[in-house]
Amino acid sequence: MMALSKKRDPLDNLVTYINKPVEEADLTDDFDVVITSFLFDNFLPVTFKRVFQHLHQLLKTGGIWINTDFQLTGKWWQSPLLKTMYLFFSLLGCMEAHHLADIKPHFGQAGYTVLAEKDFFGNFIGSTLYKKLNG
Repeated sequence: MMALSKKRDPLDNLVTYINKPVEEADLTDDFDVVITSFLFDNFLPVTFKRVFQHLHQLLKTGGIWINTDFQLTGKWWQSPLLKTMYLFFSLLGCMEAHHLADIKPHFGQAGYTVLAEKDFFGNFIGSTLYKKLNG
């Protein structure tokens, strides 16, 4: 993905590529926007909390966080599909989790408000736009 991205013209934007786990990346700037797409479903609770806290500290007060991930909404096919995905990626050795974490409460406890929500793929994928209200 990084190789493909590097081929694109960033126009007048400064783009820095970092190939490290996010919690190990030396990021010192305050960010206006954080985007986490299909990130938190990979982690055990202890790793999730560390990564969430790290990103939370990097986002400016008033900043926007867009989180997109899988969700179980009760449709019969969602759970078997999710279990199959977890099994596949576990066999490849690139995933530590085996079930979805309930991440929405963490945003509320950390001082975020929901600005918008949108579901996709039969409500199996949910995307939420949060605003950080306090540091």
